[in-house]
Amino acid sequence: MPDLLPFHVFFGLLAALGIWLLLHGIRRAFQPPTSPLVTGGGHSNEPSDPVSALPRFAQRRWSQPVSALGQRLLGQRDAAQLEDRLRRSGWRYGSVGDYYGSKIATAVTFFVAGAMCGLLLGLSASVITVIAGAVGLWGLFLPDLELRATVRERREALYREMAWTLDRVALVMRTGEALEPALQRVAGESFAWLSGGSGGLFTALLRDIAAGLATQRHDVAELLSELRRTLPEDMPELDEFLQAVQINLEKRQPIVDQLRALARTMRDRLNNRIEETTQKAELKVVALTSGVIVPALLVVVLGAAILGFVANF
Repeated sequence: MPDLLPFHVFFGLLAALGIWLLLHGIRRAFQPPTSPLVTGGGHSNEPSDPVSALPRFAQRRWSQPVSALGQRLLGQRDAAQLEDRLRRSGWRYGSVGDYYGSKIATAVTFFVAGAMCGLLLGLSASVITVIAGAVGLWGLFLPDLELRATVRERREALYREMAWTLDRVALVMRTGEALEPALQRVAGESFAWLSGGSGGLFTALLRDIAAGLATQRHDVAELLSELRRTLPEDMPELDEFLQAVQINLEKRQPIVDQLRALARTMRDRLNNRIEETTQKAELKVVALTSGVIVPALLVVVLGAAILGFVANF
């Protein structure tokens, strides 16, 4: 009987959370709609935003209370800093409220799923509580892991595309084109073959720079700074490229050789990474062969020889 106490506490807390969400949703349903506070990038910070971790049928009634609960319990981080991370991730979560609401939604979902699996396996109440708590804690931090993985993937994709596109920009500029028409040619649809197709993040950046220059914007530094804030941090190669663009536009200094040198350096680093990966794969194959396959063959061959020797005597 004492072993059932954690089990009752777990479901009591779960029921209290469900009642709170239900009452909060009913209260929100009878409140008049309010206009959301729109922040940079056109994304809202209010808890009225959809929570991406919730299923579609639950978005209408549960997004607001889940977002409100997440921001109330977990919203200790600077909202501006978090919004900057979301922007650099390409808005993996549509707003700060979506991010915190997704943390609550995944934590509760994983918590309940862990408890149900424990019940189906017939485990004791204390074991169920530990398993459900551990799985729920993992669900709580899952949005952070996804956000970090998204930023890393965007950084790697941007690096690869830069390494193979900068040469094309330099090639067009070497024909006598200025920077703006060169960017339009490389990023434009009519010259998609120059960028290997529609392109990715870097081609989109070139397109945005060309579009900003086409509107006769004179604050080049501010334009480039705005675009830089939408891309991952820790990319000195990207910073060097944007600095070269600013120098070319403001001081009319040639940057063709600088772009070609930067592209060559980036490709060399990519090739070094490929060689490193190949060497690691070869070492794994050698380790697998020497540590598993060869001993297994020795056991089979020597075992058969020993059995034959014993049988003869």
